[in-house]
Amino acid sequence: QTAWLKAHYPAAFMAAVLSSDMDNTDKVVMLLEEIRRMGIEVQPPSVNHSYYSFTVIDEQTICYGLGAIKGVGAAAIDNIIRQREENGEYKNLFDLCKRIDLRKGNRRVLEALIRSGCMDALGPGRSTLIHNLTKAVSLAEQHSQNSSSGQDDMFGLETGDESTDVNTEHGLIYETVTDWNDKERLSGEKETLGFYLKGHPINRYEKELESLVSSRLGQLKTGSVIVAGYIMGIRTRTGSRGRMAEVRLDDRTARALVSIYSDEYQKYRHLLIKDQLIIVKGKAIEDDYVESGLSIRANQIFSLDEVRNTCASLLLEIDSDYFARDGIERLKTTLGHHTQGHSEVFIRYDNGVAVANVSLGEEWRLTINDDLLDELTESIGKDSVKIDYNVRLFN
Repeated sequence: QTAWLKAHYPAAFMAAVLSSDMDNTDKVVMLLEEIRRMGIEVQPPSVNHSYYSFTVIDEQTICYGLGAIKGVGAAAIDNIIRQREENGEYKNLFDLCKRIDLRKGNRRVLEALIRSGCMDALGPGRSTLIHNLTKAVSLAEQHSQNSSSGQDDMFGLETGDESTDVNTEHGLIYETVTDWNDKERLSGEKETLGFYLKGHPINRYEKELESLVSSRLGQLKTGSVIVAGYIMGIRTRTGSRGRMAEVRLDDRTARALVSIYSDEYQKYRHLLIKDQLIIVKGKAIEDDYVESGLSIRANQIFSLDEVRNTCASLLLEIDSDYFARDGIERLKTTLGHHTQGHSEVFIRYDNGVAVANVSLGEEWRLTINDDLLDELTESIGKDSVKIDYNVRLFN
């Protein structure tokens, strides 16, 4: 029966399954990956469109449920939905704070809603919404007090003209601040949703990791493996052979439990930092105590930068036009900030007649890290910067 429902009503079926497991973050991660495979879109949570549970918008679209947001209780959600249904969609942050019961939707709740992306349509950016939250709450409380005493206030919404833009008409303009970068935005999503909904920090490294890992966590099978993922949680304990750790790893496709026993724990404990990317060589074994049925015993653990600077070289694809625009000096400046490393640099030079790989030699060996790659990407373009791994050295 469930197979028939999934085949004929996929969005409705998956929305129901998500709603039934919304408190189990690991299960939700696996379900969302299955939903992506099925070609169904999951829209982010929204104070103007979401309900408590996951709901169906159409045959290919599911709307995220507000009940799956950490730190937002049922009373606050019910109040937000009831106000929306009785008086229409929220126009901005000030409008929302004015209309809801702030005893149920307090500042902590509002911050969680902003960080999860629920209010993306209400302002110019999540950082700006957070920055203006104190002002919005204060004005809402003032409005409530004035209403009780029969006075008007800065909101000016007692005229019956609900179309008034409170951002401009009465000076309630957002004080804008620089928006969060991807890392900060994703961190807020993970904090409130338990995972990354509309992105994942590993996305940046997926192409690079393809030549290093043997399997994604979602396709894990028993045997020797090399996997990569972000550390979602760490639990340490003392066993019969000493101190050990259990790490929950996430690579967007799934989560997996990695056991790190005493010898390995002492050797690699400096890499066990929450929300950090690690690469694990080990053995996947059957495990009845975890959701996926498999866990990993770690033999070796690496940071990505360690692997980069042990068995990788840098290849820069540059044409003659770049050098004609003072490219040599700009490239020397960029590379000069990261010399005294171990990774060799090659330039694949194309002058329109022939193409050749030219090594820059020992004095230009670099330390490869994200800062260097970002600078090079800005200078010569993302598609022109490639990392070439000698996988034999890593394996």
